[in-house]
Amino acid sequence: MAVYQGIDTGTTSIRKITVKSGWSGFETVSSAKPKKKVLLLPSSFITFRQFRFPFQDKKRIREILPGELIDTLLFPLDQVTWDISSIVKDKVNTIITPKKVLKEFVEKYGNSVEVIDAEPCALVRIAAYNGIHNAVIIDFGASKTSIYGLKEGRLEFVRVKMMGGAQIDAAIAAEKGISIAEAEDVKIQEGLNNPHTLAFLDTLFSSVGQLKESEYEQVLITGGGSQIPDLADFLESKLNLPVKFFNLPEGLSPYLDAVAFGAAIYDTIGSDKVNFTEHKEESQTKSYGWYVLFLLPILLYSVTLKMQELQLKNENKQLINAMSEAVRKEIPTITKVVSPLSQAKAELKAKKESYGGSGVSILWALSGVSKAREGMTVNFYDIDFAGGEMKLKGETDSFKTVDQLRQSLEKTFSKVEIVDQQTKPGNKVDFFIKADLSESEPEK
Repeated sequence: MAVYQGIDTGTTSIRKITVKSGWSGFETVSSAKPKKKVLLLPSSFITFRQFRFPFQDKKRIREILPGELIDTLLFPLDQVTWDISSIVKDKVNTIITPKKVLKEFVEKYGNSVEVIDAEPCALVRIAAYNGIHNAVIIDFGASKTSIYGLKEGRLEFVRVKMMGGAQIDAAIAAEKGISIAEAEDVKIQEGLNNPHTLAFLDTLFSSVGQLKESEYEQVLITGGGSQIPDLADFLESKLNLPVKFFNLPEGLSPYLDAVAFGAAIYDTIGSDKVNFTEHKEESQTKSYGWYVLFLLPILLYSVTLKMQELQLKNENKQLINAMSEAVRKEIPTITKVVSPLSQAKAELKAKKESYGGSGVSILWALSGVSKAREGMTVNFYDIDFAGGEMKLKGETDSFKTVDQLRQSLEKTFSKVEIVDQQTKPGNKVDFFIKADLSESEPEK
C-alpha cells in the first residue's frame, strides 16, 4: 500500500496530510513514512491552457505543443516550465508556470519533495473521489479566491482573483478598531449580515465573468472562507446551482483540509495531474528539438519563396499598371495614380462619408483605448484588430486595475471581456482583454 503526503502552503499556515491507499480506498495516517511528498503550486502561480489535437499520442503532442504555447503566452517560452495535466479525446490540458517563480517556490518549500503538482489538479481529484465529474469548484482562500470548471472529470477552466477572506478581516478590523483575529471571529459570527462580507462577494462575482450554469450540475466550495454562515445559500441564488461541500475521510475538515488531501491522493487514476520536478527543463529542451525538427524544411521553403518573390514582383508591376489605367477610367477625379488601391479606397470612403455612412475606424478605437486608460498604470504589449474584435494585451499593477480598465472600456465598446489575467514577478499583472467592435458605435 502506497503512502503519500500532501502539502498545502496556505497564506496563514502549511497543512500536511498523509494518506495510505489500499483496496478499500484512502485512509489518513499520522505515523507512517510517506513514499512520496506532493507539494502544490498555488493557482496564482500558474496559467492554464486547453488545446485540441486530432490525436492522443502524448510524445507527439509534447513535440508540437511548444509551437502552440508560443502564440498564447505573455512570457517567452524559454522562461516558463510546462506540463500536460491530461489528454482526453481531442482536449489537451496544459499547466504553465514561470521558471523564476517555480525556482523560488521550490527553494522555500520543496527541496525534499518528489512531486510538484498544481492546486487545481488536487481539487479535481477530490471531486473524482466524491464521484463528481461536472461541477464548478470555488476555493475561498485568505489571499485569493480560485474558481475552476470541471467537465467530464477534467479541468475545463481556471480563474483566480487576488482577493480573499483576509480582505474582509482587514475591513472589519479597521472599522471596529479591533485585531485581525477578532475581526475574523466577527466575520464568522455575522456571516452575510456583515456589509463588508456582502461587498466582497458582490465584487468577486461581478469580476469573474459569467458562468453558464447550464453547463454544470453543481458547485463545490472549500477553503477557510467557505465557513461563512449562509454562504452556500447565497451562492445557490447567485449561480442557480446546488452548492455542496466536499466529503472527506473522518477527521478532516472540508473547509481547511481539502486541498492537502487532494495532493495526497495524487495517484488517483484518470484525473488531471502534473509534476514540475520531472519537467523543469521541458520548455527549453522541447522547444529546441521542435525548432531543429522544422528548421531544414523552413530554409528550403524560404529559398523557394525567394524565387517566387522575384516572379511576383514582375507580375505585380504589370498588375499595378493595369489597375492604374482602370482607376483613371472609373474615377476621373484622380489625375495622378501612385497607389491604385489606397487611392481608390480613400476616394470611396470620402464618398461614403458624404452620404452619411459610418464605420468603426482603427483610429477611433485607439482613441477609445487611450481615454479608457487615463489615470491608470497600464502598459500595452499588443493591440490587434481582426474579425470585428479588438484584442488588448498588456501589464498593470493589480487585478483591481484590470477590472477598472474593463469597466472604463465598456463606456466606449460593447461586449468587453477579460479573457485572461495572471500574476507575474515584480508585483505585476499580465492581462488579455477582448472587445467587440461590430456593435460599437463611434461618436458622431
